[in-house]
Amino acid sequence: MISHSTQAITRVSDLDTQRHITSRTYESMALGARHELLSEQGLPIEKMITEQHYLHPKKSYIRFFAQQQHGATLVLETQAYFKKGGLILWDQKIYQTDQTLVSHIQTLTLLAQKKKKIDLVSPDSELPAIHYSTLPKFRGTSKQIKTPYSMNFSDRDSSGAYPPSAIWRVFEEGRWSFGEKTGMTLERMTALDTISFYMGGVINVSELPRAGEKIMIKTWIHKVEKIRYWFRQDVVRKMPHGTEKILMSMCDEQLIVSLSKARPKKAPPEFIQPLIQYVEMK
Repeated sequence: MISHSTQAITRVSDLDTQRHITSRTYESMALGARHELLSEQGLPIEKMITEQHYLHPKKSYIRFFAQQQHGATLVLETQAYFKKGGLILWDQKIYQTDQTLVSHIQTLTLLAQKKKKIDLVSPDSELPAIHYSTLPKFRGTSKQIKTPYSMNFSDRDSSGAYPPSAIWRVFEEGRWSFGEKTGMTLERMTALDTISFYMGGVINVSELPRAGEKIMIKTWIHKVEKIRYWFRQDVVRKMPHGTEKILMSMCDEQLIVSLSKARPKKAPPEFIQPLIQYVEMK
């Protein structure tokens, strides 16, 4: 295991519609810390670009603990576990300067040079608890919202591929589209004094979409509890003969919150009713 520590400062441009720092911001900070650690191991980004090394995301987990505003100084603690077959397990925690835990990000990446997997060596150590997981296939017991989406050419990174933050953006678009098509828009939720906060989730990548590729985002709700519900999404590619290939999948936990009281609340019937037909586990 190799450790690394760095700092980052949030910006006004990192705020979302709830005036908090976006999940993609934390992932971008974490990605920067990963590359700082790789640079210390002899793989600076300049060398990776020149020699065509790629850091492909395979699985991700994120959990939020303390909301942040712009101008916050955050401390990123990174631990990297180098595994065989070019795999690297990244366990990263982000703290406020007073040591309050802000976010926990765990990522499995594949380090490759062109098509050759690159193994790095680190001292043996016990792996941390693994939080990402394989997601089950859709049961077919509910409806899904289907959103056509075109991958943005401009979201690619220096390797010409999509970094985790760009993947997370795709799923954010799926969530917002789900809200628009079910009538649970930001304006409607505000009127109901009920909104949901993204508390964390798991993302799995089987294959990255191609630049400019037209894909389909399928969104549904896995289950609803008193003050929580879980989104599920698949990103699929249309294949010949009408078949589909799942490229990426995710599951995220949403906490139902009263806007006026800024605390969790049981979802009112007006919030739940438009979603019932999209709930997989009744």
